[in-house]
Amino acid sequence: MLAEELARGDVHHDDLKNCLVTVTEVRSSPDLRHATVFTGIFGASEHKMRLVLNALNELAPQIQGTLGRKLAIKFTPRLHFKLDESLEEADHINRLLHSDKVKRDLEREKKDAADKEAMEAKMTGES
Repeated sequence: MLAEELARGDVHHDDLKNCLVTVTEVRSSPDLRHATVFTGIFGASEHKMRLVLNALNELAPQIQGTLGRKLAIKFTPRLHFKLDESLEEADHINRLLHSDKVKRDLEREKKDAADKEAMEAKMTGES
């Protein structure tokens, strides 16, 4: 429901323009009074991401109020927006895996395995 509120564009702030904000995870406190909302912000520099995060936290009471009117729960959790750093880490790992150095290493491993297999086949064939 939170992601729908953000996607619908009912939340307005200049710093939220021209970027895609996604909700990747929500963690509630044991008493359900607080919820940490992990977000991914795509198409933005690190500086812009911080501006967007600040804007979301500034708008959190408004978003909380909207959710409170739609949810049938006693208390609506106070929202705290944080940047989901796992997305950035996953992107970094993906870039590493597709780097030229890794491609060379994988090709070398593949060649070494083929050479070893050929050598073993030759040795078993000579026995």
